[in-house]
Amino acid sequence: MKLSLSIFLFLLNAAAFAQHNTLPQKVRPDSLGYYMLNDSSMAYSEADAKFLRLMIKADSGMYRVNDYYMSGNLRLATLTSLDNMNFRPGINGMYYEYYDNGKRKSIKVFDKGKIKGDAVNYYPNGALRSVETYSADGIYLKQFLDSAGNTLTNEGNGKWIKYTDMADERLEGNVVNGREDGEWKRYIGDSVYTITYKKGTIINGKENLLVHKNGFIPVEKTPSFPGGEKAFANFLAKNLRYPKEARENRIQGRVILTFVIERDGSLSNIRVVRDIGGGCGEEAMRVIALSPKWVPGTAQGIPVRVQYAIPIAFSFGN
Repeated sequence: MKLSLSIFLFLLNAAAFAQHNTLPQKVRPDSLGYYMLNDSSMAYSEADAKFLRLMIKADSGMYRVNDYYMSGNLRLATLTSLDNMNFRPGINGMYYEYYDNGKRKSIKVFDKGKIKGDAVNYYPNGALRSVETYSADGIYLKQFLDSAGNTLTNEGNGKWIKYTDMADERLEGNVVNGREDGEWKRYIGDSVYTITYKKGTIINGKENLLVHKNGFIPVEKTPSFPGGEKAFANFLAKNLRYPKEARENRIQGRVILTFVIERDGSLSNIRVVRDIGGGCGEEAMRVIALSPKWVPGTAQGIPVRVQYAIPIAFSFGN
């Protein structure tokens, strides 16, 4: 599926206009568009964006999420109950990912924000790469094939290769009964590091080896507010105050903040990337600075720094 870039940019602009209540009536105000740097962070500008995220409210009340590469090719398609760019905790049902060449990248099934059952992954040429089974007991590494189609892991035993979104990085090691076991090698460019596993748990390995040049890596588990989405909504309701200038001028809309969630769960580098004026941006920053420590994101079970972005709504109707 390919989306006209000009049409998509119109929708993004329409969503931005909605923040200032100048959106024409014929454009649905419950459509949201974001330029994204990665899965959890907005881009600073269109020029920095890696893909575009469009969220449209369906008749069911769920939000249909479609990500598009800057080429216009479909990147991701799913449904979520959450109306913000960090939608993963609200995913229910099928989840499809694609490469920029149009070939499928993965197929997963989510239940209340968690992957359930078999997750199937593919190479850029469309060939099967791996099958991982998700359950309450964790992730069972079931089957892995190399790019030539040779089976390296079968029924949870053999050799496994993990790829990240970084072209120069991969992990290789043995799988025993569906879990990482023994010595694994982490290749980053020309460097090689060792991580030792026992039944899927890291028992030896340096955390700082998981940090790239920009300080962030693709995470396997995204950060979360302690207590979840409902607790975060209660925290905002308790602490957020409508600025006097915004009230007097009837300013409504969404302020979008970005910040870094450190390995210990503390927040840093809080800043506004989209403001609506009237002191709303400053108020949103003030409240987020009061936040308790979050549950940090992880990669290979180790806490990592994650750049995060959230919308904070100011509305007279709520």
